[in-house]
Order: sequence, then structure tokens, then C-alpha cells
Amino acid sequence: MSYVRAHTSLPVPRVLGIELAEHDDEGKNEIAHLTMEFIEGDPWNTAWPKMSEAHRASVVGQVRGFVAELRALPQPHPGWIDSCSGGPAMDHRVEYGDLFGPIASVSLFHDFLLQRFERHTNKTAEGRQANLKDHYPVVFSHADLSANHILIDPTAGKVVGIIDWEMAGFWPDYWEYRKALF
Repeated sequence: MSYVRAHTSLPVPRVLGIELAEHDDEGKNEIAHLTMEFIEGDPWNTAWPKMSEAHRASVVGQVRGFVAELRALPQPHPGWIDSCSGGPAMDHRVEYGDLFGPIASVSLFHDFLLQRFERHTNKTAEGRQANLKDHYPVVFSHADLSANHILIDPTAGKVVGIIDWEMAGFWPDYWEYRKALF
């Protein structure tokens, strides 16, 4: 969040403190407790019905601009799938609660995903692999951008906060969109 706050105009909560706790139940990942400023606002899904058409259009335009800003952030390790610090990434839809990577290329990331597919479905990933191209640009993504994570002032038609950044990092450019479908 501090990275995004420092390099964009996105309304991101200020980090007030980080406390590292014990490891998770399996002893794998260190758990961090984050204290951040409170942002007054309604989640998109509850604000939307309260807004005028003009405010709705304004909010959509703001979010479009924020996503463009995120995608324009320079990547410290070009082509790698990793967190904004260049370290391991996290995504609950890939490895629930576990960190993985960094991964050196989109091609290797697809191999990593397909291994998980085979492990969980007992089916071959061969058919799926044909649909995955290895030339996607790697861009910064929130990686969990949903109606619950975008806070809005419905009376002003303004995005006042974007929260829940634990999965943010550098991902293939399709990642945010594909995840939103599931």
C-alpha cells in the first residue's frame, strides 16, 4: 500500500504500523498484522444504488484512471511475477494463504498454474495450456479489485478509498480481469 500511495494518486489508506506475528498454522508463512487509517466510505456495491447516473459515470471513470495508473508503475524486475517488493507473491486463488515465487516469466507462471490444476483435478492441463500465451505484458495489479474493496462517497460520486492490497504485485495483464470473473 505504501508503494502505491507513493507512486500514484490512488486513495489508499496510510499504513500506521506493521506487527509481525507467529507463523501460520502450518509453520510456513509469517503472519503480519497491519494497522491503517480508517477511510469513511461505502463499498461500491452498496453505494451504486444511491448514486445519480452522473456520479456513476464519474466513479467508473475514476476507477478506469486508477487501473491505468497501476498498470503504468515501473517493474523493478521486468517480466517477473512477484510482489511490489520483488519478493514472493500471494493469491488465494493460486495457493490459498501460501506465498509463491517470484517467478521469472509468464511462461513459467503458466506452468506453475497448470501444475496446480493437475494436482487438484486429476486431469491433464494439456488442453488448458493451448489457451495460454506466453507473451502477456506483466503489469502492477491490485489482484483483488472488487466492489467490496472500492470505497465511495455516494453523495459526491467520488472514490475515497481502495483497500485490501495483500495480493497486489506484478501479474500478467489479464490477471485482474480473469480473477474478477470467479
